[in-house]
Amino acid sequence: MSTSLVSLIGQATYLSFDIFDTAVLRKVQRPTDVFHLVAEVFAQRKGNLPLDYHQVRIDSEKRARVRAWSVRQHSETTLDEIYQCMAEEWPIISGLARELQQIEIEVEQTVCVRNEFIYSVFRQAQKMDKKCIFTSDIYLPREVIEELIWKTGYRDYYRMYLSSSFGVSKAAGGLYEIVLKDLSCDPGEIVHIGDNLDSDVKVARGYGLRSYHYEKCLDAASRSKKFRQDLAPALSSESAPVTRSIYAGTLINHFFADRTLREIVPEEFWYDFGYRYVGVLFLGFGFWLLDQAKENSLERLYFLSRDGYIMKKVYDLIASSIPDSPPSCYMYASRRALNIPAIVDLDEKTIDFLVSGTSTLQVGQFLQRLGFDSDSLREEIRGVGFPGENHLVVSGQDYGMLRQLYRNIEKDIMERSATEREFVIEYLQRIDFFAGQRLGIIDIGWHGSLQRSLGNLCKILGKDVDCTGLYLGTFSKAEEIHNEGHKMVAYLCHFGKPDCYHNVIKLCVEIFEFIHTAPHGSVISFTMANDRIVPVLEENDFEKRKSEKAEALQRGALDFIRDCLVVWNRYPFLRISKDLAVHSIHRVLRHPSYLEAERLGDLEHAEGFGDVYVRRHIARPPGLVESILMPSRVTKQYKKAFWPTGYKRRLFALERFLGFFQ
Repeated sequence: MSTSLVSLIGQATYLSFDIFDTAVLRKVQRPTDVFHLVAEVFAQRKGNLPLDYHQVRIDSEKRARVRAWSVRQHSETTLDEIYQCMAEEWPIISGLARELQQIEIEVEQTVCVRNEFIYSVFRQAQKMDKKCIFTSDIYLPREVIEELIWKTGYRDYYRMYLSSSFGVSKAAGGLYEIVLKDLSCDPGEIVHIGDNLDSDVKVARGYGLRSYHYEKCLDAASRSKKFRQDLAPALSSESAPVTRSIYAGTLINHFFADRTLREIVPEEFWYDFGYRYVGVLFLGFGFWLLDQAKENSLERLYFLSRDGYIMKKVYDLIASSIPDSPPSCYMYASRRALNIPAIVDLDEKTIDFLVSGTSTLQVGQFLQRLGFDSDSLREEIRGVGFPGENHLVVSGQDYGMLRQLYRNIEKDIMERSATEREFVIEYLQRIDFFAGQRLGIIDIGWHGSLQRSLGNLCKILGKDVDCTGLYLGTFSKAEEIHNEGHKMVAYLCHFGKPDCYHNVIKLCVEIFEFIHTAPHGSVISFTMANDRIVPVLEENDFEKRKSEKAEALQRGALDFIRDCLVVWNRYPFLRISKDLAVHSIHRVLRHPSYLEAERLGDLEHAEGFGDVYVRRHIARPPGLVESILMPSRVTKQYKKAFWPTGYKRRLFALERFLGFFQ
């Protein structure tokens, strides 16, 4: 709270608050967007209206104001008068006017939330024994406003003065005259806080009141170039106007209601990033999951680790208010944990899997991925031609020797596979995976390899499981798995189509994976502990540091979803389009700020299998001195960067100086 505001409060006997856009905020971008939602609600309950209700409602209010002045010389109208004008001017909906009026009141009660910053001022004033009053220009009935003020937590206020009750307004000055007469006080004893420079500041001061201008959140947001850039694509997306408005209003209220200056510390960056850019993607995907579960008559949803950790939280948050939503279960799984137990024959296809990977590994690391101690297999390692366990497997000859090594230790591999198979079977039974229900498995997707691994394991066990994969996105390679008989659908892109969403993901797959990071390591296998089957998880400091950032990001995303659900829980028919869901993260990946490129680029991504992996920064160029002395290294690391756009953004100043990437 600013010192000037604290000083004003100290000088006041009465603290007067405007209501809308000050004490109370609507979760829409503009007040008239409420009318879009009224039309949507009516359409869901009764059918589409035969005209543009949004414009009709605006025009009806204008007519009602003209009539109020010409008939009674009142500078304010009422909701009853507005709908009376509507019924008279548009006979086609005259019989619906009363119902539309009730829906408007319901919608206003739904979308209005407390402004936490102004509420803190209200509470501070009460602690200082100031008398708090509300003075507002509004056409809504007094009983509606009283209920709204009570619902938003403003209790024990002294008086309420509404233009709809007295027929006069702050804008024309009449409402201030009533306040002064009723309180019988010197005008200087009243401090009025409001968003309108004319009615809340200039007119108030003209009557001798002290005033404090609380800038409208939308006006504050409009002055932010970065925020305008973020919102521009959203406001031109394919979503219905009301959906876009709720999205924009939620962001604007969150970031611009509090006028307390705060320092952007690292954790705050990740929280804000999650709220601003990731929450809308999670919200869109979460509702899509619910729709797919219903469409495919799924009875239980399994969220696969680790990407499914945050997905389950999102789903549970949304589904909690929707009747008959399928129950969810977090399922520990990984390619390593499912594929090794599925080995029953060391054929060439199995060996292909065992030698796979994108990172260059030592012989001992390949064995470690299977859980073997290379020290105990030194003779076998040397027996196929390797000089030792630390030899890097690079050439075709190296891979030929590695394949032979696996053949030579086939017995050991089969024994390990059988042992792990017993544990994974018991784990799957414990989570009712074989209960005979229609199941959905949820994962980030890409190639769909985990679904194939699960399917292969079930086939080996003789279990017929009706399972559908529900993914954020799938690439073209997933079509091969689909053609093997594995049912799957995807949200953003399916088998790489449409290109527009596939291309967004391909800007940096690793950042999409980061935002889904779980607070635990990859599943290596399962074991018995205290008579229970538990997952054996990878443990390393790298994952802990990364998960701390992801946790802050996900906390922000979940708070965004909670804020949106204030409206969505009441009107669950609303949906986020894919275009709106992805636009925010697309802007970051395509046109990052320097800070975004730096924070995201410094993240490390691990490529590996089990607990053996190689990590690289997502987009981190060499330092300035190193870049100048060894420019070839800059180019080399650029070619290896997971996120080329972020890498180039970080090099922008140096790029112009050294002439890179011309």
